[in-house]
Amino acid sequence: MVQDNPNKLIVPDEKDLISSNGDILIPLSDLLNKPEDNKWSSREQQKKIELAEMLHTAGGISGVHLLWGDLGGGKSMYMYYLSWMLRKYFNMPTIVDSPNLTPMYGDFELMLDEDFVKEQLKLVALIKLYKKLGRLNELDWENASQKLYRKAVCWDEAYAKLSVHQTSDKLSQAYNFMTLQYRHNGCVFMIVSPDSDQINRQYAKKFATHAVHCTRWENYKGSGELFCVYDIDNMKTHQTYRKELRASKWGQLYKTEGIITPKVSFEKFKNVKMSEEDDKEIDDWLKQKEYELMKKDKEA
Repeated sequence: MVQDNPNKLIVPDEKDLISSNGDILIPLSDLLNKPEDNKWSSREQQKKIELAEMLHTAGGISGVHLLWGDLGGGKSMYMYYLSWMLRKYFNMPTIVDSPNLTPMYGDFELMLDEDFVKEQLKLVALIKLYKKLGRLNELDWENASQKLYRKAVCWDEAYAKLSVHQTSDKLSQAYNFMTLQYRHNGCVFMIVSPDSDQINRQYAKKFATHAVHCTRWENYKGSGELFCVYDIDNMKTHQTYRKELRASKWGQLYKTEGIITPKVSFEKFKNVKMSEEDDKEIDDWLKQKEYELMKKDKEA
């Protein structure tokens, strides 16, 4: 990342990562000093430090990145570049809502609306199970077995998914709720829209931790090569960064004319009609969690 300030990047002290209400947040030092870091060269280590500083919010590196710009401006390219980097440097697997990545990207998980709904129903059922067993104090994200935990999440063309203007759309409300829980679930959500205000002005002016303006250029350093420039505003640290990506390199990670999954509309989220197979999957999952808890008691 190229920063406006030419001075050497400095990792913030852990005291800078304590919120106003006293919550203990994820120290950058913990994120930057993992045992596997010894495999990185000094150049790679510096890249990780710069990436962590750009990502830095009250939740460590978790946040909501609003990517906006004209059609063909490189929004998807930046989204998949960033998710790829999060997997490489911070071991955060990728979740996408559209099947447009290439084999060169590597592993990812496709989460359709139905999959998202199942995850929410599982979480509600799990909370009820822990309440029934009198063990609510033991429940946290680490043992909830939720897919949306410490992931790089890519919501492409998100204006149909996240708009809180659709107040009667329970599914949109559920997506909004989970996205804005980034500090709790440890995810980095990347949401794409042609205009910063198109999803909702609250995202552009308040909710997003990062605003990324994407523009396309046609002559990279006189080579005639297509590239994109990204002006990145960290809305929490009030720092500005700039990144350039060449299409010949990072454009290989995804299909530029790939399929964008249509939004599935449910009348009411609480009345979503799941298939018998979906219901059985949730029941089996819950029984397995209860068995694990009972087994843990017996071994104690």
